[in-house]
Amino acid sequence: MEELIYHFTRKELRDYEIKNGLRSINKSRRLHMKKQLILILISAFVFLFTVIFVVKTVNAKEKAPSRVKSFVSVRVSEGDTVWSIAEDYLSPEYSNITVLVKEIEKTNHLVNGQINSGNYIIVPVYIEKPSQA
Repeated sequence: MEELIYHFTRKELRDYEIKNGLRSINKSRRLHMKKQLILILISAFVFLFTVIFVVKTVNAKEKAPSRVKSFVSVRVSEGDTVWSIAEDYLSPEYSNITVLVKEIEKTNHLVNGQINSGNYIIVPVYIEKPSQA
C-alpha cells in the first residue's frame, strides 16, 4: 500500500487550518498559554516581593539597637581637653574619636574646643537599652 505524503507551503497550511477551523483553536490555545504565563510571572513576582519584605522585616527586628544614646555631665579637671574626655567615653557606635569630639563641641557650643577647669560639659554616651517590663 502506497502512502501519500503532502507537502504544504505555509500559505496552504494556513488556508487549510482556517478552512477546517483549526486556526482559531491554535489562536485560542496560544492566548490561553499567554494568560497562564502572565499569571505565573505575576504570582512569582508577588511571592518574591513577599519573601524579600518578610526577610527585611525580620532582619530589622534582629538589628534593633541594644544600646541607646544618652548624655552625662562631666566635670572638667585641670589638664583635661575635649579630646582626652572623648577618649574616656569613646564607644563602638562612633566611627572614630574625631566624630565624638565634634559632637561634644557641638553639644556644648564650644569654640575651638576651649574648656575650663571646674566647668561641666555634656558628653553623649551609649548605654544599654533599658528593659521594658
